This record gives sequence, structure tokens and C-alpha cells, in this order.
Amino acid sequence: MTSDTTQRHAVIYVRISRDMTGSGSGVGEQEKLCRDLAGRLGYEVTAVYSDNDISAFKGAGRASTRPGYEQLLKDLRARNADAVIAWHTDRLHRDLPELEGYIDACGEGKNGIPTYTVQGGDLDLSTSSGRMIARILGAVARQEVEHMIERMRAGKERNRGAGIRTGGTPPFGYRADERQDRRQIPGVSKGMVIYEPEAAAVRKAYADVISGVSLYSIAKEWNKAGLRTARARINGGQPWKGRTVGLTLLRAANAGLIEHPQSSGNITGRALWAPIVDEDTWRAARGILTDPSRRTPGRKPSNLLTGVLICGVCDGRVFGTQSQQSNGRRAYRCVWYETHPGLGSTGHLTRDLVSVDEYVEQVILERLSRDDVLAALRHRPDVDLAALDNRRTAINAELEEWARTPGITPRQLQIRNAPLLEELDQIEQNITDALRSDPLPEFAGAADPAKVWHGSEPEGIPPLAIERKRAVVAMLMRVKLHPLGRGGGAKPAGWRVGDPWPFDYTSVDILPPDA
Repeated sequence: MTSDTTQRHAVIYVRISRDMTGSGSGVGEQEKLCRDLAGRLGYEVTAVYSDNDISAFKGAGRASTRPGYEQLLKDLRARNADAVIAWHTDRLHRDLPELEGYIDACGEGKNGIPTYTVQGGDLDLSTSSGRMIARILGAVARQEVEHMIERMRAGKERNRGAGIRTGGTPPFGYRADERQDRRQIPGVSKGMVIYEPEAAAVRKAYADVISGVSLYSIAKEWNKAGLRTARARINGGQPWKGRTVGLTLLRAANAGLIEHPQSSGNITGRALWAPIVDEDTWRAARGILTDPSRRTPGRKPSNLLTGVLICGVCDGRVFGTQSQQSNGRRAYRCVWYETHPGLGSTGHLTRDLVSVDEYVEQVILERLSRDDVLAALRHRPDVDLAALDNRRTAINAELEEWARTPGITPRQLQIRNAPLLEELDQIEQNITDALRSDPLPEFAGAADPAKVWHGSEPEGIPPLAIERKRAVVAMLMRVKLHPLGRGGGAKPAGWRVGDPWPFDYTSVDILPPDA
């Protein structure tokens, strides 16, 4: 860039992996030391490239971009500098392939650009011996990073074994257990403490999921209450969606349990922090949310009878909706023939959506007004929850004991664990069924189920949400629709052209929920 008689120019590169305070003091101190070195070497600093709070390591699943470093390489290739000054070589790169790119940018021979460091010595990349030293230092830096990662993983495993939180942002419903100078004290802090304004919403959400409320509705309720995701403490947070609510409720930490980070639902022990909900409630909700038959989490329901309708022609259970050309009203339409063309393509049947919904609602409200129906629905299975919980604890202890058995092969462990895991699944299903055995809390002691269902504006009672109505319908019945025939069925006595067509109740069969 310059001749021997002109001023030599250097560029400085500074980087720090984690800026805990956000003040940039780390890179600022590096820059000061680098400027001092430039002065001693007789260089004028013409540019400073900084990557604050960015790691140079590129491991599995990581592809960090360093804008400052990328600009440095561009200027080196353009020969806009006579030297590079850094605090240490590991500030520049900790990845061997990246080092080769840096060597190529600096160039070889008499026109090569040297690198000077405050702590790591000088690198003359224009010579083969200088490049060899750079590669050795790069390999050492890589080994240091890998060793650090190994120590961190081992430390996290020890923490998980002891029931201690391993770091990161506390999840929704919790805050860090800070005791002194906003720090956690080893051996004293429990990792997290319950943050009641959020924990109350989490508890209600578990009860809602178990009673049939959709994740979409819970997300809508949380957003209306001004709640935001846990990352709000970092970047302002995001509004809740059904999916993020589901992931929050699936988190084992809410039940005071330690979950293996690489295996969802794999519980490795109990945590030191207090649970927001008990383990049985968490497992009951988890069983619902992970049910393969469950539709896409968070999708807003719109039709009352989707999922309970049966076609009287083909016994198909796939119904969509359409707008009728004759009157513009929406209708339920059997689409089973579209997905199973071998059954024919006659269209099967189309029924007016509002009329069918109104009729089914009449049947629902009549049933909800009967004490015998409510009592049957609220029948609690003859389950000893304490005994189930004790057996579950014993099975988990036995599984852990077998896992620690010296000399046992993976195949032997699989054979030995299979019956225990099968029994454990059955126990958890029994607990889930027991906890879901009181599915209609809204109608407990209600004198008029219609007010619960439709709401009452004068009394300030809001109508039941559509997803909750769907859950109640699914608990009580299946609905089989039959075609009306050409012309919509027999004309009633006294009917005239232009009169509304009366609903044919005989074309709808109300079946039990297990039909």
C-alpha cells in the first residue's frame, strides 16, 4: 500500500464472544491496547473492525456471521492496509478453514500483509514458517474451544443431576433465583423462582387444555392480558401464538422436573426449584398435546360440528364447508368421496350449516340440563392416584438402576426396559384419564345451561368460546347426517313456493360419542 518513505497504515480487529453488560467495554479495551501497539510499531491506524458479542467458533449447528471480520477480509484483498493488529490471534479465528481464507487474503511473499498481536506474538504470513506458526496457533485455539465446550457440557450434566438449572433465560412463569448483587449463589440458589403474574396464567392454561380449550384461545387470552414470551426480557418479546403456548406447556420445568435437552419428555430427575403445577397435571396436559390424533396446535376452530359429523351415505367423517349458490348460506359438505374416489363421486350430501348447528345445540342444552347426564360425565374412574404415582416413581427408579448397571449392553437394556416402559405408559394414561374425568366445570350448578352456552349480556355472562363448544359436543355425541332426497324431501302440508323450508329432524341421527 505504501513505499518505504511514506507512512505505514494498519487496521485493527477486535472481538469478544459475550458482552454480558452490553457496554462494549471488552472490545474497547482491546482497541486501546492495539492502538498502543500500533504506535510502538510506527503504524497509523486507519480503520477499526469490531464484532462485539459474536463468537468466532463455527461448530455443529452454528454459522455465526461476523460483519466486521468480513469487511476486514475485503479490505485486505483490496490491499487497503499494510498490517493487521489484534489483541490475540484467537480474536481473528478459531476455525482452521477460516484461517486458510485469512492467509489467502493477506497474501504471500514480499507483498504479504503481516499480523501483529498484543498477546499472541507476530505472524508473518508471507513466509512458509510464518504460515506454519499461524496454523499451529489455529489448531491450539480450536482445541481450547473444544475443551471449553466439553467442560461446559460436563458442568451442565452435573447441574442436571443435582436438579439445578443449567443457564439461559428462565422460561415463562419463572425468574432467575438471584440472591446477592443480582447473582445466583452456588449451593444456595435454586436456579429459578416462580413469578406469580405469569405462573397464574400457566396454571389456568393447563386447566383449560385439560378441559378442551384450544391453544389458539389461550394465546389470544395471554395477548389480551399483555403477557409476552420469555424473550421479552431480551428483545421485547413476541405476541403469543398457539404453537408457542403449546411448547411452553410441554416444558417439564413447569412441574419441577429436569428434562434431557436432547430428548423431549425424557425426565432425568427432580429440580430444586418449586413447580408451577404438579407432575400429574403436566403429564395429563402433555398427553393431550402430544396425541397424534390432535389437529395442528393453535389453529383457530370455526365450525361447531367439524370432527363429529358422519355421512349417512358413505359413513365418511371428512366434512368441509361451502357457500350454497341458491341462498348464499354456508353448508356442511361430505368430502369423503373426494379423498376416496373408489366410493363414487356423487357428492353424497350437503346440509345447511346453521340449521344443523341450531338443532344440535338444542339437543346439547337439553342433555346438559339433566342431572343424570352431568353425573355420568363427571364420574371419576376408580383410580388411586397416590398408588399410581408411587408405582411410577418405583418404575423410574428401576429404569435408572438398570441404566447404571455395569457391563449391560444396549440390547439387554432395551429388552429389560420394554415391559417397564409399557407399564409406565399405561400408568400415565390412567392418570390422564382420571384428571380429565370432570370435563364440564362451566356447567357445575348452572341453573340454565343456555346462559352458559349462549351467554347473557344483561347478566354479564360471555358466550362459551367456539372451541369449548366443540369440545363439549365431542364429549356428548356424534352426529350422522342423511340426504334429504331430490327437492329437499317431502313438502310439508300448507307449504308454498317461497316459504322457508322447515328443518327435517328425521334426517339427523344423534349417536353416542364412541360411534
